[in-house]
Amino acid sequence: MQKEQPEAFVAELFEHIADYSWPWTWVVSDSYRQAVNAFYKTTFKTANNPDEDMQIERQFIYDNPICFGEESLFSRVDEIRVLEKTADSARIHVRFTLTNGNNEEQELVLQRREGKWEIADFIRPNSGSLLKQIEAKTAARLKQ
Repeated sequence: MQKEQPEAFVAELFEHIADYSWPWTWVVSDSYRQAVNAFYKTTFKTANNPDEDMQIERQFIYDNPICFGEESLFSRVDEIRVLEKTADSARIHVRFTLTNGNNEEQELVLQRREGKWEIADFIRPNSGSLLKQIEAKTAARLKQ
């Protein structure tokens, strides 16, 4: 699924988003994967509201963040736009439509490691960095 240009890599991800032939964890950076694992390890250490925790766990652990956990509703990519690009990093804006008519958009922060593009973070319009949210929630849980 690797391409030379980061925008082609992102297009390829969405081309195969609904075929479930690969886990999203294959295309994220080690640091993102480690943050998810650290969060997961705190899951059973808290006595918070289980319904609220389940929503957070779904968003951070189980849902495919590439399309907000809605891969079964994925319809089409409307826009892939390069915001920044160097030889080893890129920031790509993606807007797509779901079969229920909803539109979603986010920025994918990419890095190239050992010649392969990977997603280092997901920047959401309303909530910012998904990686920072995971790290903050993990830190908060560890303080409990």
